[in-house]
Amino acid sequence: MKYVSLLLHIYQPPIQFPHVMERIVNNCYRPLVKILRELPEVRVAININACLTEMLAEKYGDVVEDLKNLAREGKVEFTGSTKYHALMPFLTEEEAIRQLDKNAATNGKFFGDLYNPKVFFPPEMAFAPEIIPLLKKRGYGLVLFDDLDYASRYGEAPKNYLPTT
Repeated sequence: MKYVSLLLHIYQPPIQFPHVMERIVNNCYRPLVKILRELPEVRVAININACLTEMLAEKYGDVVEDLKNLAREGKVEFTGSTKYHALMPFLTEEEAIRQLDKNAATNGKFFGDLYNPKVFFPPEMAFAPEIIPLLKKRGYGLVLFDDLDYASRYGEAPKNYLPTT
């Protein structure tokens, strides 16, 4: 048996045009949850920034409920991120903490205990070692990042842990 790990990143800016959002929901998000429901052996990790969760809940609550049900069934695991897709290395510590906490609180509001991410997805995979202490304090054990970029800047990239700064 062969395995493939998939991380799906879904995001829309909070100022997305309504007609564009509707097309994305109907052409991407709804078909995605339909496929996940129909294929019992498929499991995925999904990164959904909380600003998108709010937008979906407001007008497309079925998508949020479907993701919640898929998480309940063990078919979807959520990753953490920043609420508004902010690039962590460019934020002040105060703003980074605000983004992390708002993302967790908002997604927790909609997904309940099913939203308990252990993996962090930095928007645009923007990474710097300085963000690690903030992530560790919030319970993340892993962060996804481009290992080639990391290795070119800091040496070999770790494969199974968060390095210390």
